[in-house]
This record gives sequence, structure tokens and C-alpha cells, in this order.
Amino acid sequence: MRLERRFCAATEIHTSPNWRRDFWAFGPHRRRLGSETAALVGSSGTACMLVGMVILAGTIRIGAGKRAAALAPIRNMVEATRAEPGCLEYAFGFDALDDHLLRIFEVFRDDAALAAHRASPHMAAWRLIMPELGISGRDMSEYQVESARKI
Repeated sequence: MRLERRFCAATEIHTSPNWRRDFWAFGPHRRRLGSETAALVGSSGTACMLVGMVILAGTIRIGAGKRAAALAPIRNMVEATRAEPGCLEYAFGFDALDDHLLRIFEVFRDDAALAAHRASPHMAAWRLIMPELGISGRDMSEYQVESARKI
């Protein structure tokens, strides 16, 4: 059976002991979905995904000569955020052509999960250390997911 990625009607949403196995094919970030929102295989047998996910993507610039000093705070931020129940994906990565440009990609289950992230102690700690790291040029965008398909 070929699984198709689509949105489930509320009546199709259910949990299954095999949802992790069945849904893994649509990305490792799905492993963080809790059973309360794990609408993963609908009654029609097709895989489903959540509506209402929030994606943040963009860049920040680390100050000249501050890249090495930024690594530990970045690691702390990524580890703590990935442990949040509403975080589906969270990644920071330095650009291949500009080693002071940090690319950021975040996916949260919904607006409430994003709000909890923004209010978290590790986010407050990150905000406090940003000036020390010479962070500037913040260019972030927020996307509300209404539809998606695997390509």
C-alpha cells in the first residue's frame, strides 16, 4: 500500500501502537508528535499530517570572531528546544559560504507550542547572551502550514 500524505478529518484522527513505524517515512521530525495529536494513519489507510503547524525560517549573523564562542550557547539552545513537547524540528546551521551566517529552521506543532518556546527559560537565556555574541541582522519569517506534500 502506498501511503499518501494528506490532512485528516477530525473523525479519522486516532492513535495506533504502530503509528511511529507507519508514519516515520514522512520525516524524522514526526517522532516528536505526542499521542494526543498523533493523527497518523486515517481510517482510509492513508498517512495524515497535522494542520496548524508553524514553521520559522531565516538567518542571524554572529559577530566577527565570535563563532567559536557561539557554539556552546547554540548547542544548549538546540538541545533544550528539541526536548520541548511541541517542537517537531529545530536546527541551526552555519552557511557553507559565510561562516558567520547562521541559518535557522524551526517547526512547532501549533501556535501554543511556539508561544511556550518563546516563554521558555532557555529562550530567555539565549536572548541574554545574544549581545555578547554580536548577533545582528536577524531575518526570520513565520509560516502557518495549511497544506504540504512530500516531494
